[in-house]
Amino acid sequence: MPQRSLEAIVKKRLKQYKTERIVLLLLIAVGVILTLAGIGVYFYVGKLTLVQKTYATPPKNFMMFELRLLCDYARALGVIFSLIGVVSIILALDRLAFSKESYRVALYIDSQKEE
Repeated sequence: MPQRSLEAIVKKRLKQYKTERIVLLLLIAVGVILTLAGIGVYFYVGKLTLVQKTYATPPKNFMMFELRLLCDYARALGVIFSLIGVVSIILALDRLAFSKESYRVALYIDSQKEE
C-alpha cells in the first residue's frame, strides 16, 4: 500500500511541476510590479505641488489637516505595497526552490522505479 501511494505522489509531482513553476513566476512578477508601484507612490506623493503647499503652510483649517493626513496615508501605503511586494518575492523564490528540489527527487524516484 505505501508503495502505491508513493508512486501516486511521484506522478502527481511530475505532472504539476510546470504549472506550479509558471504560477510562482507570475507571483514573482506581481511582487516586482507591486514593489515598483509602492516606491513610485511614495516618491510621487512628495513631488505634488499641492502637497508641498500644504506642508509649507500651517494647518489653519480642517481641510488642510485632512489633506496632510491623506498624503501621509498615501506615503504609508507606498511603503506597505513595497514591503508586501518584497515579501511575496521572497516567499515565491523559497517555494520555487522547494518545488525544484521535490521535482528532482520525484525524477530520481521515477528513474529508480524504471530500473
